[in-house]
Amino acid sequence: MVCFLQGTNTPTPLLLSFWQFNKTWQYLRCHSLAILADGSAVRLPPAEHEGTVEQDYVAEYIKVTVSLATARTLAESRLVEFKICNMEGRFSEGDLQGLRDVIKVLTPQ
Repeated sequence: MVCFLQGTNTPTPLLLSFWQFNKTWQYLRCHSLAILADGSAVRLPPAEHEGTVEQDYVAEYIKVTVSLATARTLAESRLVEFKICNMEGRFSEGDLQGLRDVIKVLTPQ
């Protein structure tokens, strides 16, 4: 599972996206997303699911739009954990640093 933030020149909204490639559909019927930042629940709107069937795999994308404030909360956290349906994961240090870099670019000094 990989995630990224995508934004434009305006600081909001930002798109938090997770994607995964599998042999079969994993999140077609269930794509709920929950995030904990340093153990505290992060309020999120409902996640959206997109997917495509390729020649020998399924590409699935779970997307949620977040505010700059929510993205900043995630970026300032030491541990960000997520759960999509029954699959759990956490942001790597590289993911968190990338998020911090995005926030730094979007936040005027």
